Amino acid sequence: MNQETRQNTSQETRQNTSQETRTETNKPEDSKKPERDTALRDHIKARITRKPNRIIKRSFIESAMCNHNIVMLLMGMLVFLGILGICIMPKQEMPQFTIRQGACVAVYPGATSGEVEERVAKPLENFIFGYKEVNKKKTYTQSKDGMLIVFLELNDDVEDRDAFWSKFKHGLQAFKSSLPTGVLALQAVDDIADTSALLITMESKQKTYRELNTYIDQLKDRLRRIDAISNLRTGKRTDKHLPGPEQTGQIRHRPL
Repeated sequence: MNQETRQNTSQETRQNTSQETRTETNKPEDSKKPERDTALRDHIKARITRKPNRIIKRSFIESAMCNHNIVMLLMGMLVFLGILGICIMPKQEMPQFTIRQGACVAVYPGATSGEVEERVAKPLENFIFGYKEVNKKKTYTQSKDGMLIVFLELNDDVEDRDAFWSKFKHGLQAFKSSLPTGVLALQAVDDIADTSALLITMESKQKTYRELNTYIDQLKDRLRRIDAISNLRTGKRTDKHLPGPEQTGQIRHRPL
């Protein structure tokens, strides 16, 4: 009996020691859990509330690949705008546009460039800048010996250029009386940008020059009926032709 009691007491002591060791070993694990939870919470809170301390630099290709939806949207918008522009854009074979350039020429014989600048250029500039249709930034003068050229350009909002040039020419004739008496000519040129769209020549081995001139006048009368033609000019007209000795056969040989 004593042995059995001893064995029971020894087993009980062993069980108590094992339970104590288990409880002792479990105590630090249970104490670490709240520490881990608080550390995780602090880490998440720091990640949420912190400010970015560095900027990630990406190339254009990398950013386009990362944001491919935006790229596809932009490409679709560009394609749509291109198709819309093709449908709305006006198409004309011979479009009409307003030429806003012109010139004003003054002839002052015998005067140097300095005299032309002082006596003609300054008063003429004040007169030209009095018109609100003139673009002052793009208008400039060029003085030479005995001549002054003023290059004018009108504002972009001027649509009826013919009305302006007719008004400007009338005012220019009245302004000429205020210039020195040595100024022989003062003229406005508004067709400096006109170009020849068609050049017609006429020649004949049987007709005379007078007959060719009559044919040219008839051709001009017919061409004036066309609305698209604005200006007709004839150059190198000869009314008379004197035959030379080669044509009459009277060639004289003189000794050298």
